[in-house]
Amino acid sequence: AGSVENFAAMMNARAKELGCQNTNFVNPNGLNDPNHYTTARDMALIAEAAFENPTLCRIASTVNYDFPATASVPL
Repeated sequence: AGSVENFAAMMNARAKELGCQNTNFVNPNGLNDPNHYTTARDMALIAEAAFENPTLCRIASTVNYDFPATASVPL
């Protein structure tokens, strides 16, 4: 999106597409801002759409994951 503002605008547009009526994002990370708000109903709509994403479902249902060893790099 090129900027936090543009990304938030994209998030707000998508929220409206999903039927959200009481949601406004100002950042992608959820940090406090007086103009950053949502409702339980809107979050349920967002979650419903999110769980249609197979990658998210795979990640969310992963019980454990072993990271492979990495090569050490001299400083």
